[in-house]
Amino acid sequence: MRLIVISDTPRKFEYTLKNKLGAEIVKLENSVVDVQELSSKLQDSLVLLRAYSVYKLIPIAAIARSSKPKIVINNPDLVIHCACREVLYNYLQSLGLPTPKRYHIYDVCNVSDVIDKVKGRTYILTYAKSEIDGLVETPQALVSVVEHRFYMSAEDVKVNIFVPDIEDLQDVLIVDKEPLNEVKKEFEELVSRFIEKVGRGLYLLRLAKQRGEPVIVDVDPVPEIYEDEHIEKAIKFIRTLLE
Repeated sequence: MRLIVISDTPRKFEYTLKNKLGAEIVKLENSVVDVQELSSKLQDSLVLLRAYSVYKLIPIAAIARSSKPKIVINNPDLVIHCACREVLYNYLQSLGLPTPKRYHIYDVCNVSDVIDKVKGRTYILTYAKSEIDGLVETPQALVSVVEHRFYMSAEDVKVNIFVPDIEDLQDVLIVDKEPLNEVKKEFEELVSRFIEKVGRGLYLLRLAKQRGEPVIVDVDPVPEIYEDEHIEKAIKFIRTLLE
């Protein structure tokens, strides 16, 4: 069985897979993808989806799901749902996994309407997945961030979700069914439930406590893997799938 890596901008991890496991890299950047040709290529293969932009992977994940590959390492359903936060939350809820209480801000004029709901630290996300999510410490900081985003040119950052009352934010990198960093005790059960529901793969979970309860704030189905130790564990996992 061959390993096929589909990526928009291949980086260290992808080229390590090529050098060590003989992976074939299918580049999406500046390419025209023939759907029938790609679908045929993926049949009976081990497929790994990689991209800086999850949006680019949505149609590829759909093709992978219907192409009858042996295994898609990233759960295609999760990839498809992760591009939009509210869709992701609905998907996680359908799996019985906890998501945070949250509010949407659609217009700069209604920011003041939600400020009285903000208590403690607040995590703010764009409705569409982006790299500008972050934690703000005060209601005034929240207003400043939201107002700034409304004047940005990109439309997909103008609808925001904010998650109030956040504590103990932690990222957990999962390879196969194993967290690669130490998981806080209050999140151990939630991580185990996520792995049980979603299955084997490469994922980054962003967890937090909201009003004392563990919740999943975000999921990255195509996380960057930088550390050599983590890359080696990922290679070991993928090698077992190839055998």
